[in-house]
Order: sequence, then structure tokens, then C-alpha cells
Amino acid sequence: MQELNQNLNKDLGKDLDKDSGSNVNVIAQNLLNRFCHALDVSNYDALLACFAPDGTWVRLGKRLTGHSEILHELTGNRPKTLKTIHLVSNVIIDKRTEESAAGQFYMVAYRHDSATPPPYPVPKPTVIGMCPVELTLTRNQWLLKFLQVGPFLFAN
Repeated sequence: MQELNQNLNKDLGKDLDKDSGSNVNVIAQNLLNRFCHALDVSNYDALLACFAPDGTWVRLGKRLTGHSEILHELTGNRPKTLKTIHLVSNVIIDKRTEESAAGQFYMVAYRHDSATPPPYPVPKPTVIGMCPVELTLTRNQWLLKFLQVGPFLFAN
């Protein structure tokens, strides 16, 4: 057990952006967390930084490819009063090459639409889905190549 902990601690110290080895699950989790956080706080520059320049996001059934399409969709169609929290779990990367990785994860989304400041009542989850994801290694950094929100297993 001690050897396992030493190896885990050694691996966690690696540079997550450049590592293309065994840490790809950790990298994917981190990237998806950064993506969700950026979406939740409406930091679209940070959200776009998670995608490869030609990355695709299937959002609400609409296929968005490239930074400009993604940004146009968010700035044109996302209500400014919408507050969201997206939680990512169970990230599994089950296919990988030196420059790509693919897998899936669970996503739970909570939403509240209000012009009043928080705190808000705690909402029920809006959706719970299993989401496919593909990553690409671009200029020594893992980025989202493809992200599909859903299919939803549960929806309110």
C-alpha cells in the first residue's frame, strides 16, 4: 500500500498539460472541471481555452465547431440571468494514442434563472447524462476535440 501511495504522489506531481502518459484520466477530469467552471461563471475566454481551435461541442442538440461558433452561441443564446452548476464525475478514458484520447463521463447540471442575487433555493438536478468526450494533444497541451452533453439519463 505504501508503494502505491508513493507512485500516486509521484504521478500527481507531473506537469498535467504536457504529460501524455498515465495521467490522461486526471488531465481529462481537470480539463472538464475547468470547462464546467468557466461555463458556470460565464468566463467564455476560459471556456474556449479548453477547446482545440477546431473543437466541437454538441450542446442542447446543436453542433458547434470552432471557437467562433461556440462563442456566438453562448453570447447570443445564454440568458444573462441563468445561473448554473455543472458537476463532472466518473471520467473514464478508455481509448488513447500518443496525441488523442476518448472516453466518457457523467455530468449533473443544476440551474436557476433569476435576476436577484444569491443565495438561491437549492434546485433539483436539471439533467444527469453520460457524455462522450475526445481530447487532442495540441502544442503540448490536452484540449477538447469533441464534447457532447448527453445523452441524458434523467431530466426534469
